[in-house]
Amino acid sequence: MMQTGAPTPSPSSARPGWLPLAIAVAIAALAFAAGLLWATQGGAVFFEVVAAGIAACF
Repeated sequence: MMQTGAPTPSPSSARPGWLPLAIAVAIAALAFAAGLLWATQGGAVFFEVVAAGIAACF
């Protein structure tokens, strides 16, 4: 016998995924590392490291 009506969500789709949490943790870690670099080395070294990283990407 076939039932009609709204489908019930599967247990895997009912819980939130771990991907948004992983992205948030990665962003927080990068922000912390940037702040630590800024606090210990100063602005000039911070910007040189950022510029070198951008140059390495291109």
